[in-house]
Amino acid sequence: MSDKPSYLGLLNAIAVGESRGHALLDCWSKTTRDESLAGVLRMVAIREAEHAAAFTKRLCELGYSVREAPRGDLDEKLALAQSPGGDRGKFESILGYGRGERGNDRSQNCSRTSRSISRPASCLAASSRKNATANGN
Repeated sequence: MSDKPSYLGLLNAIAVGESRGHALLDCWSKTTRDESLAGVLRMVAIREAEHAAAFTKRLCELGYSVREAPRGDLDEKLALAQSPGGDRGKFESILGYGRGERGNDRSQNCSRTSRSISRPASCLAASSRKNATANGN
């Protein structure tokens, strides 16, 4: 029987995923023309980086290091995030929001009563724009 903790693979997968999320969102934040969305993307990217660092730190404390996983479609998504294309297409292609749901777009389902931490960034950006307008910005 191995002395390795059974949850090492999970810690590694989370560290890798959070790091990749940071890269994607940070990249996108630099190309969007919507300043409210850019701010939200930067904030979420920073959180992703913090999470990646926390899980990487824990792996190091256990005596292990992060092992990169296959990149899958990451390079394609990074290229899209860096492109000058519209944000709606990026929400659909990178995050999967609104795909195939024209007229019933999940990215526009921004219930104020929702306590979900996974509310789409578009909802956060819309809320941010409303607050900025209300504050005269």
